[in-house]
Formats: sequence, structure tokens, C-alpha cells
Amino acid sequence: MTENNENVKNSTSATANSKKFNFNFQDKKVKCAKTILIIIFLAFLSFQMRAQTADMSFTTNEQYLDIFSDDNGRMYLTALDPYYYLRMSEDYLEYGHTGDTLKDVNGQEIPWDSYKYGPTGAPATFNLINVLTVGVYQIWHSMDSTVTLMNAAFWVPAILSMFIVIPIFFIVRRITSSDIGGAVAAILTSLSPSIFVKTIAGFADTPVLEILPLLFIVWFIIEAMHYSKDKSPKSLLFGLLATIMLVAYPFMWSAWWYGYYIIIAFLVLYLIYKGLIYSHDAKYNKDNKNKNSRSAQKVEVENLEFLNTLKVAGLFVIGGAIAITALYGTNTIMGAFEAPLNYIGLDEVSSTSGWPNVLTTVSELDTASFDEMVSSSLSSIYLFAIGLVGIFLSLFRKVLTPTKQIVNGLVDKIDVKYALLLVIWLAVTFWAASKGVRFVALMVPPLSIGVGIFTGFIEQFIKNNLDKKYEYVAYPTIAIIALYSLYSTYKADNGDLLRILFPSDYVPIAEGIMLASLALLIIYKIADMVSESNKKLVMNKLFMILLAIGLITPTMAAIVPFYSVPTYNDGWGESLEWINTQTPNNSVITCWWDNGHIYTWKTERMVTFDGSTQNTPRAYWVGRAFATSDESLSNGIFRMLASSGDKAYNSDSVLIKKTGSIANTVDVLNEILPLTKTEAEETLKNSTYKFTDTEISEILDATHPEITNPDYLITYNRMTSIASVWSYFGNWNFSLPADTSRSEREAGSFEALNTYATTMNDTLVVRSLLQQTNDYSIYALIEVNNETLTGAMMAVSSDGQIQTQQLSMHKVKLMVSENGETKMYNTLASVDGELSLLMNVNKNSIIGTDGSGNPVYTTNSWITTKNLEDSVYSKLHFFNGEGLETMKLEKASTDPTATGVQPGFKVFSVDYGNYSK
Repeated sequence: MTENNENVKNSTSATANSKKFNFNFQDKKVKCAKTILIIIFLAFLSFQMRAQTADMSFTTNEQYLDIFSDDNGRMYLTALDPYYYLRMSEDYLEYGHTGDTLKDVNGQEIPWDSYKYGPTGAPATFNLINVLTVGVYQIWHSMDSTVTLMNAAFWVPAILSMFIVIPIFFIVRRITSSDIGGAVAAILTSLSPSIFVKTIAGFADTPVLEILPLLFIVWFIIEAMHYSKDKSPKSLLFGLLATIMLVAYPFMWSAWWYGYYIIIAFLVLYLIYKGLIYSHDAKYNKDNKNKNSRSAQKVEVENLEFLNTLKVAGLFVIGGAIAITALYGTNTIMGAFEAPLNYIGLDEVSSTSGWPNVLTTVSELDTASFDEMVSSSLSSIYLFAIGLVGIFLSLFRKVLTPTKQIVNGLVDKIDVKYALLLVIWLAVTFWAASKGVRFVALMVPPLSIGVGIFTGFIEQFIKNNLDKKYEYVAYPTIAIIALYSLYSTYKADNGDLLRILFPSDYVPIAEGIMLASLALLIIYKIADMVSESNKKLVMNKLFMILLAIGLITPTMAAIVPFYSVPTYNDGWGESLEWINTQTPNNSVITCWWDNGHIYTWKTERMVTFDGSTQNTPRAYWVGRAFATSDESLSNGIFRMLASSGDKAYNSDSVLIKKTGSIANTVDVLNEILPLTKTEAEETLKNSTYKFTDTEISEILDATHPEITNPDYLITYNRMTSIASVWSYFGNWNFSLPADTSRSEREAGSFEALNTYATTMNDTLVVRSLLQQTNDYSIYALIEVNNETLTGAMMAVSSDGQIQTQQLSMHKVKLMVSENGETKMYNTLASVDGELSLLMNVNKNSIIGTDGSGNPVYTTNSWITTKNLEDSVYSKLHFFNGEGLETMKLEKASTDPTATGVQPGFKVFSVDYGNYSK
């Protein structure tokens, strides 16, 4: 029996059996309903997985849960950047535009963010996420008055992620005609680790908008190419949809141009390929005129396909550029040509401006290894490999195409368009991923589509070759893959596989819709298989379901259960609320950049810099102010940044022009900032740069301004753990070559120690564990008796033997608090020591007693590099400003986000003193 006859028989028997159920599974309406059910299930599965964060399963402690949720028990947003978009959404809701004000720039009023990069401010950004957040809020708040804008923002990424599955499913189904392949690809894309963690409920940021528009663009382009052989306008219609989505892309992501280039590269190369094929076949047909009518028909179809593709390319490339220019201005389209060059230098130590490149220390921009790309994209190397195989298999659509069409010669034996697009897409995103871990998410869709194609290819190949014996190899292979996957997941997940179907019950209606759609699909599939008389087709369907389950289960199990602890909390909120209510409106908050978005949102005050302005000269100056031991220099830096911003050292400044370099400018500023205005003026007059009186006045207007903004410093526990970052920039040596590696530059660090403190026989004893192995433990032993501090190193072996030797620390600093008073002990221990010991004992806080009944006190201690032992930061955070004359602790509250001192979130005021004299 031929393959065609077998297929006809299969179809006839299926139809006959389906009549038993009075139900035609081949009816278009039935297929359409099934497709809708599949999309609903996939969308709500995506939502439910992301809803897990709302369950706050990171703890069962009610007090801990309260500190990370609002008055109605709804969790705060996660991470940092979401608070910027939340603040912009608040502005949009209140003023009708993002930003807190409008500012005239070149004769045009634009939305302005006064709090960002104070005191200068910056243009406010307007993004689709602001519109969606306000929209969700208005709908939800109309039904529940307790809903806040933050509550609405919390769910926006989960809602948007529901749309990821749509284009992926239809792309794979277009290529393979397989619903199972489309579903596998959609699930793998939606739940990929690198996409999932940045699109969970609570992570109200833009990563989902970086991917979603391109998915729709690719889907529409693929549909346009599919219909390019038809005389109907469908090809041009889908090209128009792709162009519309392209035009919307800049409103969602500033790096929209990468998708633009991917499609341009595909269209250009595909046009060249089709042009060559057409020329070859046209020449062949001309040389063999009237000998082969099918050849002439093929040339006619190729000509139509080439012309339609050319029209789509022109509409997308040229029409898209014109529309983007009209809507967003020439800067947006011109930026598309310049922006890629900026991404090339992400990993360079020094930026092209001459200032250090802060992006080299941003974890998500760390260079990704191949293993990291694999684990962050599809979780495992075997799925990664299957994805590559699937992309290759997309070339061979002959086995997935009805035989009749192949015989008629209307379909090429090799169809390059899908493979070409996927290869270009993967190559571009693979290169981007190699520049930074955060870009790994961009390469997930083409790989997931490849896995979907592989799945669909296997399904259609076996189904179209039922008279062969391929199933004897295919079925055992599928069974092994699926069972191994399920067994591995079962062992890793302690057998709780069913929890995948019940990831969260926080939104009952979403859970109900997902389970109901799944139940209907199961019923449909069972009925479909019962109605099928051909047992080989039934076996094919069963094993394909098994294969699909095997492919998606590890990815799903890896994210169930899932939780994420918010960064903002009520502890921080207490101190930030104090700033909001107790400080002047022109106050500036100075801290390291990472929490800047949270501070501006909660305090409505300016910040020195934040997560969108970290790669600026202020990274050096803020790092310098905290790392230096010179309080006067630190004070001068805070004064300059808070009052005049970058005026003293920007590219148009007197110092840059006169000294000729950033290094010389930094030297001059480090020399005059600690001085009073009179002293600074005298220093500038005697400078070798021969400044004029006008130039001196301009310099001092920036460094010692008459009108100043109050500055408030914030320290917190995590800032201690990242001291190696801010001190690295604060100790930056501009005289070293720009490509000097990080290991060759100076930095400092703090490391918390396990410490025990008690009083024995009127002697305060503090013991800190420095090192521990299976054989011995080494302690720093500090004693205070009669106001005298002494110390030693003590080694205790596993059998209890004790040896002591001289303390090798460069310095020991101990603060003791008792009865509302503090006492500082500052003792040089060893001139040759490279490390120092910082200790804080609170005798007012007794946490227990030792075996002899002696009180045990709350104690913290750190070992630090000696370059930070007397730093302004160490005096602020560890010793509450003790030893500083111009910086005063104003407010302290709990910091539950990291281990360290408590209260660990501290606000200090800065007194500029007599600097103007």
C-alpha cells in the first residue's frame, strides 16, 4: 500500500469512527476551538507559575512576612528598577505625563524627572509599562478600593508574560503543523530561567517588553513569507502587522533596533537567495522552452514569491524607519545606527569618556560562559542541543509537506527561510549573551522554537511514514527520554511532581481557568484517540504526549516552588519616611547607586545617582567620599555633588579645558575640595595651570557654591558586602593605563566575623573567629581592662590545645556602648599588618549568659583591608558616625535584607560647616 493510500485510509477511518461520537475532529470549528483552548491553557500556565511570588513562601514567620508586605498583606515589588517604573506610573496617573514636572528644553516642554541625578534631573521616560500599570490599577481599584498602584504594578509582568506563548506556538505550528511542538516551544520559552526570573509577579520591569514585540514581529514575518507565493494580499497584510509592531517597539525598549537588524539581515539574505534561484530557474526554463510546463509554473511562482518578499521588505525596512522617525524623532532612528557600538564596549574597564566603567561591576552584565548560557536559557545541554538540531531540521520540510504538493513541484525540497531566520536570530542573540548574562534571555526564543520544531518534526515524520518501521526506533527513544526526565525530576523534587499543576492558589480564578482548559484538552485528546481506529496513529499520539511531557517537565519543576524576597521593606520605609517628612524639599540623598530608585520613590527627594545613571563620573566621587579617611574631602565631595552636580568636571568645565585631562582635573578637585573657599582660591591662584580670576570664580562656584542643597547619606548592610565595588572606584588611579585590570587596582573590603563578647572579672572579653578547619580554629582575642585594650591571636586545636601569639592586625578599633554612652578604643596592633579589626559591642543588649553566668552582649565585628579601617563609611555604618565632626546620625531602622549591624539602615546629615569662608 502506498503512503497516500494509507493516509486516505487513515482519514476515512477517523471520519467513520468520529461519527460514533457525532463529532467531527477534522471540522475547522473544532480545530479552532482546540487551538483556543491550547492558548488559554498555555497563557494561564505562564501566569500561574509567575503568581508563586505572591504566596511569599520564602518564610513562615508572620513578623517577617509583615515587614515585606503592605497593610493589606500584599507583597512589595521585588528588585530595584521596578520602583522607577512605579514612580513614573504614579506621575502618569497624577499629572498625565511621567516625571514630576515639565521643563523647557530647546523651546519644547518635555516631561522632566527632578529627583533623578540630582540636582540636575533628567528627562523622564515613558514606557508601555506605565500605561499598563495605570490601566490595571484603574480597573482593579474600581472593584477594590484597597488596591494601590504598587499592587497593580505587581501583576503587570505576569499578565504580559501570558502573551509570550501566542507567537511562539503559531511560529512552530506554521513550520511543523504540530500543536504539540508549538506547545512545547511556548512553555520552554515562557518558563526559561532567564526569562522567568525577570518576569515574575512583582518584577515590574521591562524585560518582558524586550522579547515580546520581537516574537510577534518574527511571527508576522514568517506568515508574510508563507503567503508570499499567493496572489492574495495576505503577505502584505502580515508585513504591515510586522511593521506596526516594529514601530511600537521603541515605546517598549530602547534597544529595539536589535530586532530590526535581525529581520533586515534575514530579508536581505533571503531576497538574494530567492533572486539567485529565480535567475537560475528562469534561465533553465528559457533554454528548455515549452518542454516542461511545470518548470514554467515554478518560475512564475518564484517570481511572485520574490516580488511579494521585496514588497514586505520595503514596507518593513523603509516604511518602519519612516514611521519611527515620524513618531519618535530622528534621534531614535539615528540612535539605531550608533547604539550597537556601545554594546561592544560593555566589558571594557574604562569607558570612552575616561572615567571608570561601572558596568563592569554590574552582575547581570558579567560576561557569560557557555555553561551559563546553556543553564540560563533552556536549563540543560540536551535541550540546548535539541534546539540546534530543530533549527537544522527546519530546512527539511519535505517530510512535513503533503506528498501531492511535492509531486507537483510547488515546494522546494529544501526550504531555507525558517532556518535562515532562526540562525540569524540565534547568532545575534548568542553574541549579545556573550557580552552579558542579562542578554541570555534574548537567545531563548530561537532555541525553544528549535526544540518545538524537533518535536513537531518527529510527530509528523512518524505519522507520514506509518508503513515504515521507524517507530521501532522512535518509540523506545521517546520513552527513554521521557522516563529519564520524569525520574530525574521526581528524585530532585522529592516526588512532588503534581505540584507543577498547582503552583499557586493566590488567584483562584486563574488557577480554575488553567485547570479547566487542561481538563477539556485531556477529554478532547482521549475522545480523539478513542475515535481513531488506526492503532499506529494512536501510538503516535500517545508517545508524542509522553515526549512533550519529558521535554517540559525539568524546566517546570525547576521553578516550582519559586519565591523572591522584596528589597524594599518596612524597616527601610521607616527611615525613608523620616526623610520624606523631616527634610527640606531640596535635599539630596547620597548612597551607592543600587537603591536609588527606591529612595526617590519613597522619599520624593533627589538622589545623587541610581540604577539608570550609575555609569557616570559620580561613581568615582561617591566611592571616593565613602572610601577616604579624610572627612574634609568627603564633606567637600558631598557638597559639590548635592549642590552643583557635575559642573566642576564635565566636558565643558574650566578644569577639563585648562588642565587637558580628567586625571589632572581629579587631582585639582581632590586638592581643593577639603579646603575652605578662601584656601581653595589661594591654591588655584598658585596653581601651575595659571587660572584667571574668572576661571577661578567659575571653578569655586561649582566646588564651593553659595547656595547649597542639604545632603543626607544612607548606609545599609549590603553596602558593607559590596565595599569591594565602591572602594574600587573610589580608589581609582587615573594615571594608570585605561586597560589596567581590576586585580591590579586598589580596592578594599569588609568581612563579617562570628563574634562573642562577655564580661569576666571586670574585663570585657571579645573573641572573633578568623579561620576554622577540621583541625583547628583561630581567634582574635581582645580584652579591655581599666580602659586599656590588649589583643592576641589564639589557636585552638580540635583536641583542645591552645596556642597564643602576637596579634597581626594593622589596627583594632572597638566601640563599646553602655548606659547611653559610647567609648572608642583605637589601637595600632602591628605596623606590618595588612588587615584590621573593627568591633562594636552593645553592653545595653544582653542576649544571654555563658556557662559561668556572665552576660553575653550583642556584638558585631568585621575584618577589613587597612585602606578602609578609618574610612568615612566604616565610621558611619559601624560606629554611628563616632569620630566624625560634620556627619551626624539622624535616623536608624531595621535592615532585614542582609546580615550585619541592627538597626542596619542609617540616615546621616552632612554639615558643610565653614567651607564658604
